[in-house]
Amino acid sequence: MEFNPWEIALLLFATIGPLKVTIVCAAMTEEAEPEFVRRVAARSVLTASVVCLVFALFGEAILKAFKVSIPAFQVGGGLIVLLFSLDMAVSKRRDEPRSVEGPVPAPPSLEMATCPLAVPLMASVSGLVAIVSALAQRDDLKAIVFLSFVIAAIMAINYACLCQCRRIARWLGPIAIEVIGKLMGVMLAALAVELMFMGLIGLGVVKPPPAPATTSGRPAAVAPSAAQP
Repeated sequence: MEFNPWEIALLLFATIGPLKVTIVCAAMTEEAEPEFVRRVAARSVLTASVVCLVFALFGEAILKAFKVSIPAFQVGGGLIVLLFSLDMAVSKRRDEPRSVEGPVPAPPSLEMATCPLAVPLMASVSGLVAIVSALAQRDDLKAIVFLSFVIAAIMAINYACLCQCRRIARWLGPIAIEVIGKLMGVMLAALAVELMFMGLIGLGVVKPPPAPATTSGRPAAVAPSAAQP
């Protein structure tokens, strides 16, 4: 039982993609200049890319250093991804009114690029779990190259969305963003359950599913022996 490439891409897009970070960036840079927004986007994407690629290359070694098995990590990580997806799917949007009185807020700082935009919004815990779990199935060079390509492609999308975050927020509107987030949450919850099931199989708690039947619904016939008259 394995994730196919499309499932891995969807899992990573939901966990390290632009869904949440774009709206947060739009709110935090509401009064900033476009040049400042581009600098924030570049720094946050670079930081998140480094963190994700480090886990893609050395995640399994980190687990071995802490004596954590891959199936146990899949179960625990799947639980984290499930909680994250449930929050996406069922949480309600809360609009907090701004106070008219009080001190004038300080101008935005580039520190927001590292926290919270890069970590934990893009290089999220659920995203790092998904990266290590995907490589737990296959740790050859081809799988590492594929996963690195997917991470780079998603980070390029993140950069484009962050540079246009305020325009995207105005164009989509809060209702459309909330609906998209809930749909992605449902898909991510299904993938999280599958991830936990894979870990339980690896631990021997449950049995793997039976092999699929042939297209005719009957087992393939055994060819007769050449020596049979």
